[in-house]
Amino acid sequence: MKNIVLLVLLTIIIYGNVFGQWVDGGRAQDEPLNGNGGILVYNGNIYFWNGQNHFQISTDNGSTWTDPKDSIGGANPHVKKIVAAQNRLYANLNFGTGNGTPIYSEDNGISWTADTLGAPGHALGWGGMPAVSDIYTWGHWLYVKWDQPVPYSIKSFGSPYLFDTVMNNGANQPSSVIAKGDTLFAAGTKIYYTTDGGASWVFPANIGFSGYGGKLFVEGSRLYMIAYRAFAKPAYLYYSDDNAENWTEVDITSLTTKKDIAGNLLFPSTYFIKGQKIWFAAGFDHFNSAPNIFKSNDFGKTWASDTVGLPSSYVNGATGFVYTDDGYLWVVPSYNNIFKQKISGSTDIAVTTFEKGKIRVVPNPSNNHFTVSLPDGTIESFELRDILGRVVVLGKDLFGLNFYDINVTGVAAGSYRLFLKNKADEFQSVSVVIE
Repeated sequence: MKNIVLLVLLTIIIYGNVFGQWVDGGRAQDEPLNGNGGILVYNGNIYFWNGQNHFQISTDNGSTWTDPKDSIGGANPHVKKIVAAQNRLYANLNFGTGNGTPIYSEDNGISWTADTLGAPGHALGWGGMPAVSDIYTWGHWLYVKWDQPVPYSIKSFGSPYLFDTVMNNGANQPSSVIAKGDTLFAAGTKIYYTTDGGASWVFPANIGFSGYGGKLFVEGSRLYMIAYRAFAKPAYLYYSDDNAENWTEVDITSLTTKKDIAGNLLFPSTYFIKGQKIWFAAGFDHFNSAPNIFKSNDFGKTWASDTVGLPSSYVNGATGFVYTDDGYLWVVPSYNNIFKQKISGSTDIAVTTFEKGKIRVVPNPSNNHFTVSLPDGTIESFELRDILGRVVVLGKDLFGLNFYDINVTGVAAGSYRLFLKNKADEFQSVSVVIE
């Protein structure tokens, strides 16, 4: 009997240390007052910026880290955000140095080049140096929001910046952008998108959504948004499965009616969704507290604080979440170390070989989502079919992506076949199981 009790306790301890609790991210840092910057998971690597160690890379899901001799330079440079596409990393620096230019690297962060062709000068006159408020890249395009009266521009790699007349037009000015494949979505008072790098724009019906300040997120083929319904009113969660034609509203006001230390209703600085689970980081509600992170296991109906294992000193928020294919969710507090939490299972899955790569689906089996690796960025679309050959989930515009998350929430339990198609209409497939 004693052995059984000890075994149960040991299982609880081991499970508790893996699932449902934040643990140290393994990145060496001994000075907690150095701020954290951007984080990115791309092509199986984690890229991270910190004020103490500057640019850092992990090729093994955070087990070990390297500190390349980056050439960003400047007085106390600080990378606010890291994005990537077509094996090119982009970053934007902080405002304080006057070096707020967009920069890119094509050698994994070893060397960096300023990308300022056609860029505006700085609004405050810092030697004509432009400053970047936001940056995002997809396909072979780059979006930049400048610290300027006319802020929004899009360019192709290697071309000068073009100021976009649609995005700069009043109610269209986006509070956030995000991409699915070659489609960039922008959150103005309505959600709209481009499939050709801003040459033309599509304004879907947006049935079911009327709000502002939307913060966009993509999980698989589903588009999410947290936005205010009206001024001084709490935020709601919305999702669309048809590229913003129709939206479903999810009431998360059991959380968003709470207030931060300044008396503002809670709104996410960043959030993350995987299946029915949502993580929501907001401004702190009292001093010397851990980052104000909440978690819902039931798609926003109920919420609980999720701060076990996080530091409570020199922290005033969380700036980003990323997910690695070993099943960990990572969070970046504004200071201190970075942390991770196990949220899904193992990646030891059988693979099917493409001519130039491999398909890997994780987790498999699953009950709400699959993440599929896409061989060499060559996949154009996918179809998930049941045993009768009927398409139950369809996805397009995947070309250039290396990973894609497929939402199967609501799909009946059973065995399915996932078909991936490249631009030459060549198919490969792999079996998946939904529980």
